Amino acid sequence: MKSKLKRIIVALLVLVVVAHLGMFFIGGAILSGNLFNPRFTVRDAERLLARDYDVLTNAVVYAIDGRIEDAIKLLQGRGYESIHTSSDDVSFLRWRNLRRGRGIIFSTNGVTPDALSHGFVRLVPLSVSGWYFYERN
Repeated sequence: MKSKLKRIIVALLVLVVVAHLGMFFIGGAILSGNLFNPRFTVRDAERLLARDYDVLTNAVVYAIDGRIEDAIKLLQGRGYESIHTSSDDVSFLRWRNLRRGRGIIFSTNGVTPDALSHGFVRLVPLSVSGWYFYERN
């Protein structure tokens, strides 16, 4: 009983911290680690954007409107780990390990996201306007 209660309390604390940071995790990925996922490259990002374009653009609209639960429902089962929203962009984490994270980001204001403020070590424009591949430490 104590261990179940402890897990519930820890999960709630994680949710509070995560919600405060503006990050929303899909399917418990924050707890799973996903250390052995294949690497995610710019080429993978291009293919992913082509495959999931409609879903991702709807998720962006939902995230901007504050409808994060709807955005998460759209992305469940598609391999995304988290959504991060800010006033200027919406990012989707696709792969991570203990040192790096990679994903795609959409600029909501038409300006290239500021790599430094996001902690990106790499930011590459994709073939669809407003979308970028990112890598962060």
